[in-house]
Amino acid sequence: MGQLTQLEVLDLSYCWELKVIAPNVISQLSQLEAFYIKSCFVKWKHEVLEELKFLSKLTILELDIEDINVLPIDFFSKELKRYNISIGQWWWFHFGNDQLECLRILQFKFNFTIYLEKLYEIKNVEALLLHDSSNEENDYEAAKIISQSNETEPLFNKKVNFDLEKLTLSGRDIMSIWQGEFEENFDKVETLELIKDEHAYIPIYILTKFINLKELELKVSSYEEVFSYGEGEEHVGALAQLSVLQLHGLFNLKCIWKQDFQFKSILQNLHELMVASCHNLMTLLPCSSSFENLTTLTVTCCNGLQNLIASSTAKSLVSLEELEIEECAMMIEVLANVGDKEEDEIVFEKLKELTLVELKSLTCFYSGKCALNFPILKSLNVFKCFKMKTFSREILKMPRLQKVNKKVCIKDPDSVIQQLQNDCSEFCDRMAKEFEEEEEEVEAEAEEEEEVEEEEEEEEEEEESRIMRSVEDAEWPLLRSFPSSNSQICDEEASGMNDLDINQVSSGEEEDWNLTASMEDEEESNNV
Repeated sequence: MGQLTQLEVLDLSYCWELKVIAPNVISQLSQLEAFYIKSCFVKWKHEVLEELKFLSKLTILELDIEDINVLPIDFFSKELKRYNISIGQWWWFHFGNDQLECLRILQFKFNFTIYLEKLYEIKNVEALLLHDSSNEENDYEAAKIISQSNETEPLFNKKVNFDLEKLTLSGRDIMSIWQGEFEENFDKVETLELIKDEHAYIPIYILTKFINLKELELKVSSYEEVFSYGEGEEHVGALAQLSVLQLHGLFNLKCIWKQDFQFKSILQNLHELMVASCHNLMTLLPCSSSFENLTTLTVTCCNGLQNLIASSTAKSLVSLEELEIEECAMMIEVLANVGDKEEDEIVFEKLKELTLVELKSLTCFYSGKCALNFPILKSLNVFKCFKMKTFSREILKMPRLQKVNKKVCIKDPDSVIQQLQNDCSEFCDRMAKEFEEEEEEVEAEAEEEEEVEEEEEEEEEEEESRIMRSVEDAEWPLLRSFPSSNSQICDEEASGMNDLDINQVSSGEEEDWNLTASMEDEEESNNV
């Protein structure tokens, strides 16, 4: 491979049998601009990694390094336009779509034995993902040694200035990392992902370090509530700009905050809320809380929820545009009937799409006394909600409804509303079936048209071929009737020579016959 001196791009990713790269091979690839070697089990050597620093044209680098000890101290000093480097055992990790969009990604298996100089030269990181070491005893001993040493410093320090937009933290790092003074290091972080945290809730004060935080993702952690009532007012402003909150795999989570939480407007600027696999969650959006800027609400696989929100909370969702609930096995109704008055009307002013999928226990969307009004709802999707006999028990308004389970239904809106109220599940299943049949017909027609077009093309090709054969058959005799001038002259000369030979032969034979006859007559005369 070292002989490929003009090679510009080398991709060895997923070469699982590749174990070793010999020294003095990479250094020969002087024209290399992009080097990909992800998901391989290469046992890197220090001197081989050193060779990467001397590839002057290298701008793209993707590789995995399992052993931190082979990493050159100034390995990150090279300017790279794009990189995806993981240090430690990261094969279990899968990127989310947001990380995949980043140009410069660094994954680090965090260990206290890593000295800070390993990270001094890191530049322009967009996504930093940290994970704690599994050897806690060794980490603890190393932490004591480092804390007593004057030659080492905390992992994050003012000397390390990461230009991050996305940051992922895991395990004990979530708390231990805050011991250093590094507030100015993460002022550009907009997305923070916390995974495998064993705390009961998130101390809001740690989020004050992220003054521009817009998206918070909490995954596979032990939180019982997201925000605790014990937080001080001075820390609440940390979430003022938060627009996206994602909760995934929080199996102990019971609520976002309890009823006695005093800062219920803490998420007033939230635009998107996504919740998945939080099976102990009993209430999603607490009563008397305001979510006036929420536009998208998605809930999936939360088997503890019997209802989504109280009807009083629903009235605050004045900006909600999309609502999707899937596979919540215990959900009986979406809006809980709490303190309703008969003269009230619950209006979803901006809701455009409503989706309910595989809610096995759902009997209705709302069973209270208030009328429901969806003034601009265009699409209603209800799939496999077999117990949903009615949408609501009171007046239902959907004046601009266009589709039910993707089936267009604009001809008779009053009939649609009536069927939603009388037998919602059966009606929606029928609409879904009709839509599938229409789609099958459209596909069949498209296939038929395609077959017709193919047949027409074949016929045109056959006709062209037939015409070509006819032209060739017509031209062949004509060509044969016009011999070339050379062949004609040769034929004429041959004909002349034949005529001469025949005349000459005939004249000689005639003279011989006359001589013979004369001699015979003379012999007869002598005998007499």
